[in-house]
Amino acid sequence: MTSPQPEPTLTFTPRRVTQLAFVLIGCQLVIRIWVAASNYFYWDDLILMGRGGRFPLFSSELLLYDHDGHFMPAAFFFTGLIARIAPYNWALSAALLVIGQAAASLALLRTLRLVLGRRPALLIPLILYLFVPLTLPAFSWWAAALNALPLQIALAWACGDAIKLYRTGQVRYVFSGTAVFVISLLFFEKAVLVPFVALAFLVLYLRTQGEGTPIRSAVTKCRRLWTA
Repeated sequence: MTSPQPEPTLTFTPRRVTQLAFVLIGCQLVIRIWVAASNYFYWDDLILMGRGGRFPLFSSELLLYDHDGHFMPAAFFFTGLIARIAPYNWALSAALLVIGQAAASLALLRTLRLVLGRRPALLIPLILYLFVPLTLPAFSWWAAALNALPLQIALAWACGDAIKLYRTGQVRYVFSGTAVFVISLLFFEKAVLVPFVALAFLVLYLRTQGEGTPIRSAVTKCRRLWTA
């Protein structure tokens, strides 16, 4: 008699974890495409689009307009471009929302890989971000997404750059982290919190790595990023 063959087991190799991560991001984008396709411009969207088409792109009336207390010149500039290319065309705007969401999800994946490696544990926080509906309302509203998506991208990217700078000391991470921060700040004034979140994130990461003085190490080794 032949002995029974062992049942195949699912092994999470680093390559498979990466593949699953991209599949999950793809599933999220399919859902977001469906959500975006079901919407249209609403309330503040019409104000932004109207002002974007009315005023010159580089005018203070457009870029420095106080919209409900928000400072968001890049959002107005971006909307002004859309108003000139395809005014009130939701298909183009929705496509840009999906592209922005893809960038935010990939930025988070980059940082999770730096922290957790390509292990199955990476999938848990990634799934939480991708499918918990906390970020969905802002995504489905054009004016809110112009604030929320750049903020999400900057939070994830700056945290990743802080880790890369700590590990390598390469100055390019100072430039990229600062650039992403400044761009997000031009989209949404609350992005001023990004450096503080990145610093706290790096401190917590170093503590999990057994660093004896995580605050001092995070501040001193990445001081060029915090200074910038």
